[in-house]
Amino acid sequence: MAAGRVVTGFSPYPDLSEVTELVRTGQLRYLYLTAVPGLPGVLGKRADWARSHCTPVQRGDYHGQPTGMTLFDCAPGVGR
Repeated sequence: MAAGRVVTGFSPYPDLSEVTELVRTGQLRYLYLTAVPGLPGVLGKRADWARSHCTPVQRGDYHGQPTGMTLFDCAPGVGR
Protein backbone atom coordinates (compact mmCIF):
# COMPACT_ATOMS: atom_id res chain seq x y z
CA MET A 1 0.00 0.00 0.00
CA ALA A 2 1.07 3.50 -0.65
CA ALA A 3 0.51 4.35 3.01
CA GLY A 4 3.18 1.83 3.95
CA ARG A 5 0.91 0.01 6.35
CA VAL A 6 -2.13 -2.22 6.23
CA VAL A 7 -5.32 -0.46 7.31
CA THR A 8 -7.87 -2.95 8.62
CA GLY A 9 -11.13 -2.55 10.46
CA PHE A 10 -9.63 -3.88 13.67
CA SER A 11 -7.34 -0.96 14.50
CA PRO A 12 -8.65 2.42 15.67
CA TYR A 13 -5.83 4.10 13.74
CA PRO A 14 -5.86 5.85 11.41
CA ASP A 15 -9.10 7.54 12.39
CA LEU A 16 -11.69 8.56 9.80
CA SER A 17 -10.25 12.02 9.15
CA GLU A 18 -6.81 10.49 8.56
CA VAL A 19 -8.27 7.83 6.25
CA THR A 20 -10.12 10.42 4.18
CA GLU A 21 -6.96 12.54 3.90
CA LEU A 22 -4.84 9.53 2.89
CA VAL A 23 -7.41 8.61 0.22
CA ARG A 24 -7.75 12.22 -0.97
CA THR A 25 -3.99 12.60 -1.40
CA GLY A 26 -3.61 9.23 -3.15
CA GLN A 27 -1.57 7.68 -0.34
CA LEU A 28 -4.21 5.03 0.38
CA ARG A 29 -6.36 3.21 -2.13
CA TYR A 30 -7.67 0.02 -0.48
CA LEU A 31 -9.33 -0.65 2.86
CA TYR A 32 -9.89 -4.17 4.18
CA LEU A 33 -12.71 -3.86 6.69
CA THR A 34 -15.26 -5.95 8.49
CA ALA A 35 -18.53 -6.16 6.61
CA VAL A 36 -20.61 -5.99 9.79
CA PRO A 37 -22.76 -2.82 9.79
CA GLY A 38 -23.43 -0.79 12.92
CA LEU A 39 -20.04 -1.12 14.62
CA PRO A 40 -19.34 1.40 17.38
CA GLY A 41 -16.78 4.20 17.37
CA VAL A 42 -13.95 4.60 14.89
CA LEU A 43 -14.45 1.14 13.42
CA GLY A 44 -18.08 1.84 12.55
CA LYS A 45 -17.40 5.32 11.18
CA ARG A 46 -14.62 4.04 8.95
CA ALA A 47 -16.73 1.12 7.67
CA ASP A 48 -19.76 3.37 7.05
CA TRP A 49 -17.56 5.83 5.14
CA ALA A 50 -16.04 3.04 3.01
CA ARG A 51 -19.48 1.64 2.16
CA SER A 52 -20.66 5.05 0.93
CA HIS A 53 -17.44 6.35 -0.73
CA CYS A 54 -15.65 3.26 -2.03
CA THR A 55 -16.42 0.27 -4.20
CA PRO A 56 -16.36 -3.28 -2.79
CA VAL A 57 -13.92 -5.49 -4.70
CA GLN A 58 -15.32 -8.89 -5.65
CA ARG A 59 -13.54 -11.69 -3.79
CA GLY A 60 -12.81 -13.50 -7.04
CA ASP A 61 -10.88 -10.46 -8.30
CA TYR A 62 -8.28 -10.81 -5.52
CA HIS A 63 -8.73 -14.48 -4.57
CA GLY A 64 -10.23 -13.51 -1.21
CA GLN A 65 -11.76 -16.06 1.12
CA PRO A 66 -15.15 -15.72 2.85
CA THR A 67 -14.04 -14.12 6.12
CA GLY A 68 -16.64 -11.48 6.99
CA MET A 69 -14.21 -8.87 5.67
CA THR A 70 -14.58 -6.70 2.56
CA LEU A 71 -11.86 -5.17 0.41
CA PHE A 72 -12.86 -1.65 -0.68
CA ASP A 73 -11.29 0.24 -3.60
CA CYS A 74 -11.27 3.91 -2.61
CA ALA A 75 -9.44 5.35 -5.62
CA PRO A 76 -10.80 8.73 -6.73
CA GLY A 77 -13.53 8.22 -9.29
CA VAL A 78 -14.05 4.57 -8.32
CA GLY A 79 -16.52 5.06 -5.46
CA ARG A 80 -20.26 4.92 -5.67
